[in-house]
Amino acid sequence: MESTQREIRELTASELARRVRNSRRAARNALRTIGRDTVEAAAPMHTLPLKAWPKPLIFGLNHSLGISAGSWATTRWWSSSIRARIKTVAGLDFEIAETRRTLARIEMVAWRIALPEIEEEQAVVRPSGTLDKPRWIWCGRPA
Repeated sequence: MESTQREIRELTASELARRVRNSRRAARNALRTIGRDTVEAAAPMHTLPLKAWPKPLIFGLNHSLGISAGSWATTRWWSSSIRARIKTVAGLDFEIAETRRTLARIEMVAWRIALPEIEEEQAVVRPSGTLDKPRWIWCGRPA
């Protein structure tokens, strides 16, 4: 019986040693496979940021350039519009002043009528030699 127990123990020990070796080999293979699979799976993830960053950069640069160019163009348009209006107003002011001077000369030469203010009221002073009732009347006014 002792020899049978020894054989059983030896056989059990050898079987246990073989299973330990097989388990270690399977664990090493599994670790190698997991490592290799992890590297293979992570490789595209690692290259993805390298391939993906130019698109947002180009998008951001295009938008910045578009906003800057649009602002610059709008500012140029507004400034040219304001300059044109200033020139127009200056030209109109000059024409108005010139027309007023011409009108004053015409009134002084043709009518010789003065419009002085007497006690804060305007009065009409007719030139000497004018008739109280002129001979020529047009639409109820002296012509």
